[in-house]
Amino acid sequence: MPPLRIVAHREGAETMYTYADARNCRCLYVGGAKAYAEYRQLAVSEEIARDMSAASMNAASMNWNVWGSWDPRWGPSAF
Repeated sequence: MPPLRIVAHREGAETMYTYADARNCRCLYVGGAKAYAEYRQLAVSEEIARDMSAASMNAASMNWNVWGSWDPRWGPSAF
């Protein structure tokens, strides 16, 4: 079984998914279609949160009023 990869297996008419974690817990996760759908939803939610966090960091880095200046003569009113 490949480590740290989700693998689909057919069990009759049902598809089962396994994930072998030999590094952390040394365990095997097993679930059906419902568990896999929940996993995918969490993965998408996490990706959206990561993208939003990166976007807010980029916006803050361009907003000089948030960061301020180290020399008062270089503040927004100086220009």
